Amino acid sequence: MPPESLRGTVCVPLMVGASDAHSSAPEASLRPVLVELSAICPTPALYLKEAVLGELGSDTDPAVRWYDRHARTLSSVIDALPVRT
Repeated sequence: MPPESLRGTVCVPLMVGASDAHSSAPEASLRPVLVELSAICPTPALYLKEAVLGELGSDTDPAVRWYDRHARTLSSVIDALPVRT
């Protein structure tokens, strides 16, 4: 991707992995790439273990818990962006 190709794009660094040993990877590895491409990353990264993918949409869904914690921030940032035409 060319430099600044994600300018004005709100992104959430998200990775799926096999164990908690890799849980820092989205912050340490993916966020810097997104920022280098000029993405807006206003929230902490989200790391999901493969084992929980079957729980998506359930009461224990870690993605829903993450969203519940960060939805207000995401909405505020998105609402503040200029409208693209």
